[in-house]
This record gives sequence, structure tokens and C-alpha cells, in this order.
Amino acid sequence: MNDIRAVICDLDDTLKSKDGGFSDFSIKTIVSLRNKGILFGIATGRSSNSVRRVLKEIHILE
Repeated sequence: MNDIRAVICDLDDTLKSKDGGFSDFSIKTIVSLRNKGILFGIATGRSSNSVRRVLKEIHILE
């Protein structure tokens, strides 16, 4: 599995739980992927501004 270049994940009810929060495991996993040079993306029906706001809240987007 050394050929992974990107991981794409749905936001609502997948990455972000029904209660509106993110698990520490999810955040640590995203950070680990990025530290390894693996792109992390969000697939969602939300607007790009909404996604940016959510990712800034969890300190994934600088």
C-alpha cells in the first residue's frame, strides 16, 4: 500500500459525527496522512466556504 497518493472522505456522518464533532483519531489520521505527503480531500455537497470553515475549526486548514 505504498502507492497511496490521496485519501478522499465524506464530511457529514463520516468524518464529522452526527453530534457535530470530530474524533481525535480522525484528526490525528488526517495529520499523519498529510505529514507523509498524502493528499487529503473532502467529498461533500457543502459549499467550499462551509468546508473551509469546518477544516479551520479543527486546525486542518491553515
